[in-house]
Formats: sequence, structure tokens, C-alpha cells
Amino acid sequence: FRYDQLRRCLKHIEEDWENVFSADARDIMLKSARTGKRLVTICGVFMYSGVITFRTILPLSQGKIVTDQNVTLRHFACPGYFFSLDVQVSPVYETVFVIQSLTGFITVSVVTGACGLTAIFVVHACGQLKILINLMRSLVQEQWREEREVDEKLAEIVEHQVRVRNFLRLVQHTLQEIYLMEILVNTIAICLLVYFMLVDWQNKNITTLCTYVVSVANIVIHIFLFCYTGEQLSSQAEKVAIASCELEWYRLPDRNMRSVVLLMIVSNAPTKISAGKFMDLSLRTFGAVMKTAGAYFNMLRSVVE
Repeated sequence: FRYDQLRRCLKHIEEDWENVFSADARDIMLKSARTGKRLVTICGVFMYSGVITFRTILPLSQGKIVTDQNVTLRHFACPGYFFSLDVQVSPVYETVFVIQSLTGFITVSVVTGACGLTAIFVVHACGQLKILINLMRSLVQEQWREEREVDEKLAEIVEHQVRVRNFLRLVQHTLQEIYLMEILVNTIAICLLVYFMLVDWQNKNITTLCTYVVSVANIVIHIFLFCYTGEQLSSQAEKVAIASCELEWYRLPDRNMRSVVLLMIVSNAPTKISAGKFMDLSLRTFGAVMKTAGAYFNMLRSVVE
């Protein structure tokens, strides 16, 4: 559904790299790209380690159960009703086990891809905002020979600012549903996994408990990375607003002073990404998710008890 928008986002980044105009701007973009790569790597390592522990180590560590009817039962990562299919006999059990493991890897690959796109897009936008700050400062710090040169520099700043805001608007439209689903699903997952940890703690099942701890840690880190990238964008946008207000506008020609006012107004407009327009991705949202998961956990525990 978002194929065309994603391609436009990637094309936008490609054009930014093609149109880089100075060595300093290129260094900023390279630094941003390395930051995005590190975030994607961290997300991938934690998510794939989580799916390995939950889809393979957890069911295998629980061993076999022999019922009173002398029937041996083997565990699955995702238990279910398989109708008339006897999944406990070989090779049916192994086939279903492998299918569940593969679907887990596919799901995690999609989630990691969403986190990776967010990191790449948002960190790239942060780099472009840093370049915008440098353009603003150079507007008043350098001595221009003619007023025409000031007009050209102002036009370059405005064009760059509009381009960055259009890119962020496109990213928001492309990925906002994914952000909302990630926040909702992971909040419920944390609640359930913490409840399972409590049950296994009472049953003294240390191996399973450690698996759940790893899964909870992976989900928490995954949500944190989403919120961290959103927080970095908001923080960088605030720096742009401050830089625009600190411009030494009195050093410009009289006619260009009025143009700086419009530049300040646009720079002070909020710049952030949200999850389905319900909540902004920020560290405050991360704290709210943790509190909500704790509240759901307490409600679940009260209902069960």
C-alpha cells in the first residue's frame, strides 16, 4: 500500500546526496548515515536474538510431557488447535516447528525493516536540519558584496527548509500506521510477557523465565529506538528554531530583514513524527507506554487472581 511513497522517500534521500553542495554538508550527511546504520544494527541484533529465544530455545527447553494416558507431548512456540492433524508425531511436529520458526523470522524482518526505515529517514532529516542551521548562520556571518547575493542565499535557505519539511511530511504519511501498530502491539506484548514471567517465577521455571526476560528486553529496546529517533528529530527542530531566533538580522540589508521574520515563523513550527496522529514519538511517549503496560499487567493479574 505504501510502495510508491517509500520509493519517493528513498528517491528524496538519493537526490539530497547528489545535490550536496559543500564538504561540511557531506560530512554531516555521512555522520547521520552512520548513526542510522548503527540504530538499524542494534534493532536487528536484539529483535533476531529475541525471535531465536522465543521461537526455538523456549519450546525446546521445556522438554517433553508424558500424560497419564502415556502420551508424549512436545511444545510449540505458538500452541494452537490443528484440527484432525496429529502434530505430535514425526515428521509433522518438526515441519510445524520449522514453519513457526520461519514465520517468526519473517515477522521480525518486517519489524526490523520498519525500524530501519524510520532510523534512516529521520536521522537523514536531522542531518538536513543541521545543514539548515549552518546555512542560516552563514547568511549573517559572511560579508556579501551585493544585495543580490543575499537574496540568493535566502532563497537557498528557504528551498532547503521547505524540502526538509516536505520530506518529513511524506515520511509521516508513509509510516504513521506502522508506528501506531508497533506501539499498540508491543504495549500488549510487554503486558502479557511480564505476566508469563510472574507465573514462571512462581513455578520456579528459570529457563523459561530467562527467555521471557530476553523477549521483554528486546521489545522495550525496539520501542525505545522508535521513540528515540522521534525525540532526536524534535530536539534538532528546536535547535533550528533557536538558531533562527538568534540570527543577527541587523547585519543584513534593510530589505532582507523582513524576510528573516518569515524564516523564523516557519522554523518555529512544530516538526515531529507521530503514531497515527494519536501520539508523538518521543521519550515521553516511551514512558507512557511503559506505564500503560504496567497498568494492563496489574489489571490482568487482578482478573486472573
